[in-house]
Amino acid sequence: MGIGSRTLQQFIEFKKEGFFGNVKSVMDMGSQEIFCEGEEKAVKDFFEAFGVQDISHEDIAKIAGRGSAKGVYERLGFSYNCIDVDGQFGALALDLNYEDVPESHQSAYDFVTNFGTTEHVANQLNSFKVMHDLTKPGGYMYHELICTGWLNHGLVNYNPKMFWMLCKSNFYDYEGMWFWANTEQPEKLPENIIQMSRKIDPKTLNEFSTQTAMIGVLMRKVFDVPFVPPLDGDLAGTTEDQRTRYWSVCDPEAYNKLSHLRYQIGPFLPNGKRVTSGQIKDLKMHQEDELKTQLDEAITEIEAMKTSKFWKLRTQWFKLKGLIGLNVK
Repeated sequence: MGIGSRTLQQFIEFKKEGFFGNVKSVMDMGSQEIFCEGEEKAVKDFFEAFGVQDISHEDIAKIAGRGSAKGVYERLGFSYNCIDVDGQFGALALDLNYEDVPESHQSAYDFVTNFGTTEHVANQLNSFKVMHDLTKPGGYMYHELICTGWLNHGLVNYNPKMFWMLCKSNFYDYEGMWFWANTEQPEKLPENIIQMSRKIDPKTLNEFSTQTAMIGVLMRKVFDVPFVPPLDGDLAGTTEDQRTRYWSVCDPEAYNKLSHLRYQIGPFLPNGKRVTSGQIKDLKMHQEDELKTQLDEAITEIEAMKTSKFWKLRTQWFKLKGLIGLNVK
């Protein structure tokens, strides 16, 4: 969707509240543009709030008229990257329907934004997992998405509950939600929905309207652990596999077990590379295999000892000591 004047004002509020205090790197879900034509003052106020004074009226006008978000963030002193499926304009080429975050980008960004990108993606699970994996522990994720209206804009609209459950499943700090609606221009039933419907009763056809509304949600990643999908429903009757999959909500002590790792980036290999969740899983499996092998070897050794002459004599000796009343120990 891009970044408008309302978002710039929201960022000013974030700045005042200290959310940008430790931000040095930004990742956009989608290569974003600024849509503030005719609202140049909002752009000027934004830069001033972040301490940027040496910017000309001409530059402000260029930025307001679909300037790149990259240029804006870099003027603030942040390093910037973005994701787009085609990799254009220097974006990290990543298909949100299928692909994982490359190792070099995992837990690498202080501020990860989603300005209407995921609403155009079918695979919501992977989209939110990608955002999780991109964000550093202690970093922020900001979503600004359609809630109601724009009935055929993207593939999905979002309920606030989606983000509340995301926070619950992944122990995110819930920093807040913002809600905006266009109350002056109600949206009627779009013509293409009318054409594609087999039947619409006259009352609905003539009287239906909805308000276009958006939500903004700011969350902070706390732990560097694998992403857990949000779960909406009763956990009763879940299988062992499901309890493993949704461990963060199934284990009542899960948060306490992780609390000493708040805002810490996960374990590293000796070469300085971060250990991935897959490597951790492989390591655990390898350790389990080693322990099983050691146990099998010990059992085999004990069974062999039991068949030896020494073991048989030892057994008879303990029996004799018991018969004559000597201490068996």
